[in-house]
Amino acid sequence: MGLRNLFNGKDKELVGLDISSGHVSMVQVCRKRGDYVVTGAASVGLDFDTEDCSNTKEIKLAKAMQRCRQEGKITARNAIFGVSGPDVAVRRFEFPPLPAEEVESAIMLEASQVCPFDISDAVVDYQLLDNGDKKTRGVLVAATNELIERKRRLAAEAAFNCVMIDADGLALLNCLSHYHKPDPESLIAVVEVGEYGAVIANLFKGCEPFVRDLNYPFKSLAEQISKERDISMDQARQLLRSNDCCDGTDLYSCAAVTEAVNKLVDDISSTIKYHASQTSVKSAKEIFICGELSHVFYKPLAANLEADVELWNPFNSIAHDDTEFESILKNKGSAMAVAAGLSMRRI
Repeated sequence: MGLRNLFNGKDKELVGLDISSGHVSMVQVCRKRGDYVVTGAASVGLDFDTEDCSNTKEIKLAKAMQRCRQEGKITARNAIFGVSGPDVAVRRFEFPPLPAEEVESAIMLEASQVCPFDISDAVVDYQLLDNGDKKTRGVLVAATNELIERKRRLAAEAAFNCVMIDADGLALLNCLSHYHKPDPESLIAVVEVGEYGAVIANLFKGCEPFVRDLNYPFKSLAEQISKERDISMDQARQLLRSNDCCDGTDLYSCAAVTEAVNKLVDDISSTIKYHASQTSVKSAKEIFICGELSHVFYKPLAANLEADVELWNPFNSIAHDDTEFESILKNKGSAMAVAAGLSMRRI
C-alpha cells in the first residue's frame, strides 16, 4: 500500500529511500529468478547542528542523498520514500457491507474522525482486505500535504522521480513477511528504533496490519547522557551509536537510557496486548528489533519482553550481486530495514 502511486509499470528497478533524523539510507533491488537481489545500497549519517534552519537542513539532506547515490552505485531514478511520525496515520477500518460507490466516502469520513490532523489538508489512501466475510474492511494511510510535498521536493533536488510514498511500518511488514513465514496462529511484531522514536508494526494472518508510531525523541538521549556523564555531545553520540564510550563506561548504567528502555518496553507490551485482544491470540511469539538504535535497546528488550526477541537484519536473507555491499549490509543493515521494505514494493 502506498500513499501516492504516480506511475504505472511492473518489475522496474526501484530505490527505497529512508530519511531519518540520523541517516539517509538507500536500497536498490531488482527481481532475479523470482526473488529480490540488492543491486545498490548505502547509508550516510546526518549530523544536524541545533542552529540549522530548515533550509540548511534540506541542503544537507540533498547532499547526503547525492553521496548515498554515488557510494551505493544507485542507477535507478524511480524512488519510493518512507514516512512516519505525527504527520502520518495508519488505521484499520471495518464497516458493514457497503456498495462500491459508497466505500471511498465512508473511508474519508472514518479518516476525518481517527486521524490527528485535518484530512482536508492531507492525502488519504486505503487498501481493502478480504478475510472471508462480507464486511468492508481494510487499512487506511494518511499523511499531511506538507510532508508529502517535502518528500517530493527532496526527491526533485536529488534528481529522483518520487513514484510512491509509503508508511514506514507497512514497509517493515512488507520486508519481514516476504522472508519470514511465521506460525499462522501467531502474531509477529517488528519494532524500528531511531532517534525520533519508534515504529511498532504487528501482523497476524487474516487480520489487518497494525502500526503505531511512538513519537518520543530518543535524539535527546545524547544530550541527557552528555550532561549525566559530563562528556561532549560528540562523545555522547558515539556512546549511543557504538555502545562503547571513550572512558569505557557501560551504556546501560545511564539513567536516561534506563528510563527510555522502560518506556519502550511498556509501549511495546501495551501495543501488542491491544492488537492481540483484537485477534484469537494472547500475545506475540516473535518480536524483531531493527533501526539505527536497535543495538542500544535489543538486550534490555530481550530481557524484559515476554517473547522471542531477535536483532533483525533483513539483508541476512536478501541476496546481493556485489561483494562491495557486504560490509555496509552487515554493519548497517538493521538500520536500513525500512529502505529495504520500500524498495521491494511492486507498482
